[in-house]
Amino acid sequence: MEETLEQPLHETKTVYTWEEYYSSSMAFSKKNLRIITISSSLIAGLLILVTLSNASRTGELTVFNLIFGVTMILFIILHRILFVGQLKKSWSSNQMVQNSENEFKFFTNHMEVTSPTGKSNFEYKQLHKIMETNRQFLLQPSNSQFYMVVKDNCTLELQKFLREIAAEVNRKK
Repeated sequence: MEETLEQPLHETKTVYTWEEYYSSSMAFSKKNLRIITISSSLIAGLLILVTLSNASRTGELTVFNLIFGVTMILFIILHRILFVGQLKKSWSSNQMVQNSENEFKFFTNHMEVTSPTGKSNFEYKQLHKIMETNRQFLLQPSNSQFYMVVKDNCTLELQKFLREIAAEVNRKK
């Protein structure tokens, strides 16, 4: 996309802090975390129910099934701990992102993002998805990448504009 002389409709800046990175990463990964948690919980619950049901019929408690069910519950907890550990490792290894400031300019049909590593332009129709959380808008140019726009730094008009763009972008999915 070529440089435009058009004036932006909205502008904002976002500083990539650990808190914002953590919050956006959790939101971005929420679906996968939910799938793992629900499936592990169902397996653990089923194993515990089967074990208790067998124990009530036979009078014997199958220690293996009970231990396996408890292990699945521990897996859920351990997975969350490891996920947060991986986030911390990723954050500390990417010093260019830490506390960096990204500038966002929103135009009628596209947006520009200026970061310490360069400048990017995206037409809204090229975006894969736009997610909204309590704290941020996550603008996804692809399934595995996002730009974070902190709501506290946005005017109410910009928030409304991003919701309208999100409705259009997410409708095509």
